[in-house]
Amino acid sequence: MPGIVAYTFLDKDGNVISSKNSEILLTPASNLKIVSAYISYKILSRDFLFKTFFKVKDGILYVYGDPTPLLDGQKLEEIGEDLVYDSTNINKIILDTSVLDSKFYGKGWSMDNNNFPYQTKISPFSVNEGCVPLNKGPFDLHDLNDVHNRLTIPVKNQSGFFARCLWKSIKGNYKVSYGLDTKNSEIEEQGGIAFTQSIKDLIKHIETYSCNFSAEILTKYLSHFVYNKMGNWKDSTSFILEYLVKMGFDESELAIVDGSGLSRLNLLSTNFLASFIYKILQNGDNEFIDLLPKPGLGTLSNRLKELSEFGINAKTGSLSYCSSLTGFSRKHGISFSIIVNNSKDKPEDLTAEVDGILRKNLTSF
Repeated sequence: MPGIVAYTFLDKDGNVISSKNSEILLTPASNLKIVSAYISYKILSRDFLFKTFFKVKDGILYVYGDPTPLLDGQKLEEIGEDLVYDSTNINKIILDTSVLDSKFYGKGWSMDNNNFPYQTKISPFSVNEGCVPLNKGPFDLHDLNDVHNRLTIPVKNQSGFFARCLWKSIKGNYKVSYGLDTKNSEIEEQGGIAFTQSIKDLIKHIETYSCNFSAEILTKYLSHFVYNKMGNWKDSTSFILEYLVKMGFDESELAIVDGSGLSRLNLLSTNFLASFIYKILQNGDNEFIDLLPKPGLGTLSNRLKELSEFGINAKTGSLSYCSSLTGFSRKHGISFSIIVNNSKDKPEDLTAEVDGILRKNLTSF
């Protein structure tokens, strides 16, 4: 069944050169990641570094600072090696989780998906995005990597799993005493071992692998950064909408409740998304466009390779009965967005339909 097909193609001057149902509000799926990531990129700045600190004091290992969305088992082992000199004095771990609120799941998310790696609990401190290898039995820290290319399942307790993995890195076993705490200024003033992640690396990861976990960490962190309070979806999405209004968009034609696009309560039009890409370029932020995957990479690994001559950077999106694609073609300077909703076609057929619309339009200009 065809469902609702919508698309918008804009030329280098922002003029519509091809469109269909371009103003209809539809579920954008992961195309929303372009919006949440770009606004974070502008507000936090292109050179922003997330910094997480590990500090030992009076037998307690304190972990505080920014979230750790890109931390895997190997990197945690390296942190553990740096902490080993103090390991005999450590008897407890305290995690300061005050950077984000304690809501694990977003508004409108399907609870049926909680056992899948694409909908893990959103928590500031994590290892391997809170996922473990599927059906592997006992595992070592070096098994906790490459989450988007392996079969994994989410852990039930993100903070507890993080603490156990950290303890394993310094003590050699998973038995740990840990607790959660709020901001401790006395500890923070003394510094500690720092783990850093750049916002560009994080955005590249989000857009290439369509990582819902990292997208939501970044989105919730936005309100923490702006308002100096616990980051949360309500304040962050309100700020995103306010920012879009300042960019010239009509808030009455937008509905945004998370940062990843997992919720079906998100509603955007292809005209908005194509115009958003155009405005990114008008702002001179070509670097951000370069963070979107090219054909042959990430979620485009098996798509659009025959269109490589068009210089495409684009973000895919998919939910049940939904497929989307938004991006830019350098060959003719075309910003585009394509969304198909409410179709009972097979996912691969939906993808083929979206790719076909892109192919037909780009080759006709």
